[in-house]
Amino acid sequence: MSSVSSSSEKCRLLELPTELREQIWIFTVTEWIPTKEEHNGPSGRGSQPPMLQRNPVRIDRFNKPLPPPITRASILTRNETLPLYYAYNTFECWRPLFWVNNWSQSTFIDWLTSLTAERCWWIEDITLLYKHEAELDHDIEEGLTDLGIELQPGVISSKRELTELEMGHLIMGLPKHFGKQGRRNRWLA
Repeated sequence: MSSVSSSSEKCRLLELPTELREQIWIFTVTEWIPTKEEHNGPSGRGSQPPMLQRNPVRIDRFNKPLPPPITRASILTRNETLPLYYAYNTFECWRPLFWVNNWSQSTFIDWLTSLTAERCWWIEDITLLYKHEAELDHDIEEGLTDLGIELQPGVISSKRELTELEMGHLIMGLPKHFGKQGRRNRWLA
């Protein structure tokens, strides 16, 4: 029986060239889901495997995901993967409401203030979700600057109007049209 100390073992993954490791890290730290493509051919053996597409990381009052475990495996992997996690994911958050007494206590602002300034700067894509167009009256970038939160210019790339029911339809197993404006639910009438 041989005794091997863990400190003398080398990790082959960390011996790969930096460029190859980065490609592996990007795949590891990015949220992925299978694409829903319609196939005309028969399914089963010999059919093409499903393709993957990026899935946004949703941050709301019920869901504040941590970066993937690989970012906590070692100091080296943390230094290599954490910037990639923030750079290669799209983060979806509810837009803060300016007319609430203290809009800075929104989940979005709470999440950004929990990050270091360096991590905020790594973020490259945020989509803000909102319920009504009236929420778009105030400039969010100006509000973030007032709070001392600095993001790269253009990080908040899009805004999307959703109802809470639409946002949660997949999680609750409901049809996609459930909760859309203009539709009246029969059981609520």
